[in-house]
Amino acid sequence: MSKSLLSYLVKQLSAVLLKPELVWVKLKKLTNLLSSGGIAALKVKIFPNKIDQKYADWIKLYNTLSENDLKLINQHIELLSFKPFFSVVTPVWNTAPEFLRQAVESVTAQIYENWELILIDDGSTSQETLAALKKLSVSDSRIRILTHKTNSGISEATNTGINKSSGQYVVFMDHDDMLAPHALYMLTCCLNDNPRAKLIYTDEDKIDAKGERYCPHFKSDWDPDLLLSQNYICHLACYHAEFLKSLGGLRKVYDGAQDWDLALRAAEKLRDEEIIHIPHVLYHWRSFGDSTALSQEAKPYIFKAQKGAVSAALKRRGIKAAVERDLLSGYLKICWPPPEKRPLVSIIIPTRDNPNLLSQCVGSIFKNTSYDEYEILIVDNGSTHSETLKMLHEFEKNEKIIILRDSRDFNYSVLNNEAAKRASGDLLLFLNDDIEIIQDGWLSTLVAHAVRADVAAVGCKLLYPDGKIQHAGVVTGIGGVAGHPGRGYPGESGGYLGRMRLLRSTSAVSAACLLVARTKFEQVNGFSEDLAVAFNDVDLCLKLRSAGYRNVYIPYVVHYHHESASRGAEDTRDKFNRFEREVVVMKQKWNEGLLTDPYHNPNLGLEHEDWTLAFPPRVEVPWQNVSVSGASDQDACSAVLD
Repeated sequence: MSKSLLSYLVKQLSAVLLKPELVWVKLKKLTNLLSSGGIAALKVKIFPNKIDQKYADWIKLYNTLSENDLKLINQHIELLSFKPFFSVVTPVWNTAPEFLRQAVESVTAQIYENWELILIDDGSTSQETLAALKKLSVSDSRIRILTHKTNSGISEATNTGINKSSGQYVVFMDHDDMLAPHALYMLTCCLNDNPRAKLIYTDEDKIDAKGERYCPHFKSDWDPDLLLSQNYICHLACYHAEFLKSLGGLRKVYDGAQDWDLALRAAEKLRDEEIIHIPHVLYHWRSFGDSTALSQEAKPYIFKAQKGAVSAALKRRGIKAAVERDLLSGYLKICWPPPEKRPLVSIIIPTRDNPNLLSQCVGSIFKNTSYDEYEILIVDNGSTHSETLKMLHEFEKNEKIIILRDSRDFNYSVLNNEAAKRASGDLLLFLNDDIEIIQDGWLSTLVAHAVRADVAAVGCKLLYPDGKIQHAGVVTGIGGVAGHPGRGYPGESGGYLGRMRLLRSTSAVSAACLLVARTKFEQVNGFSEDLAVAFNDVDLCLKLRSAGYRNVYIPYVVHYHHESASRGAEDTRDKFNRFEREVVVMKQKWNEGLLTDPYHNPNLGLEHEDWTLAFPPRVEVPWQNVSVSGASDQDACSAVLD
């Protein structure tokens, strides 16, 4: 018996022994799991696949092209109405000949053949590199060699290539990296589907000196906040050539972060629908020695360039935010200032006979809130204990506290909607009575984002009392509806590629602490009252996102959350049945949209509150509906990376 299986069985048995009434709940959950995903889903639940451990297997299954795939792709290319000409631009400087050859061969091996490769020798002094360039120049008529007499740096070398390019689109590739063989084909398909696209980026991974692939970067769809903290676009990046030239190309002052600076400037000129993400690994970033891919610490000047590029972007946008380095993740921390005119925040706290929790919550607000423009509305949902009633009576003497009494059956959505109508603030903060504020400046930081025109719900990092993470943003689709990736990780953990430490967009945030402008809350009719307990926060956030807003997660605001202390866990038959009814409501309302969270890559799984590989990935392949003459239906089906 494996350690994973033994650990899983011990955990489930321990829970049942401590609380025998859980047997029915556990059996029901097992039935649901098997009915939705079969034995495969159960195996994934018991044996989570860590990304690096399983990536080689995943590549063989879903990222390796068969002969039949190649036939399908070639036939599909013939059917495409738009066949753009790509200029692949690659600066070269003293590159190891073998790596340079591999890079060039990854271009000449492209299935889509309408391209040119521009190699810019930026003053190489290595005779081996110069000899390799000379040999490559005659290997394919589509390869062009441009020469700088002296080394001018990556930005100027790249700009030389851009200015001499003939393509309708420019693709950047470093001199020792590699393209996947279907990279340009996938870009072509994307442009056929999105003819207005001006910037396209793809997923990527790293490749070592032996050619072994590892550390895949499965990226978010377009996220302007994430791009301020992390250059997640990076490779592969493809720009509309005329648009790229209108930006003035790359800027030497930001060498080391020149591509980040370019993406930031591009984003300021583009609409969201002109920036497209292809969730396929189409670029292999070489990591060895002092390469940037291996470690930013290898090139200390990089952080200075990164900070400069992001600071310049913020200044252009009129945002007086400070840029710092998050030492634990290595990425950037963007500190937004609160607005000069501070709006009133109405803090809404439903409660019922939880005097210790409520006292702790309210006391921590008064102790740790320097932002003075707030009121507290405590919604008493039928408390009867004398200790609670006495405390509420004392609270009423405080001019900042309003007590609202609503003794109907507990319905989180109804209680908060009614309280919102009575609130005076322009901003509404929904706060559980089991939240404990542990740092000053928290409300100022949340307000700074809630007043942004394009932002709706704002959430923060929530920790269990033992310091482990309870909430760092919500991903829809996990477990069928939604979950919290990173739950149970150490509080300082960054999670997958630092995401739990980065200010970023997220499909939803927990209403245990959720700030939103009243006008936006009312625009979507507040919380849906058919969701009495579960998922009402997720539903609200999805409604706000459907209205055109983004929801953001702020990792720099951290509270303790004594989760479910207010109402208890889903550990009885009645509670579980109610929970299941609310699952049905969410699935009926949002359908397959729950499984396509734009901020959770479809190559990542939905079985765990963790970042694991999806087996299979939830991606589409453009050639899936193409049939090859002479191929059987079974052959055609096997070519689909479902």
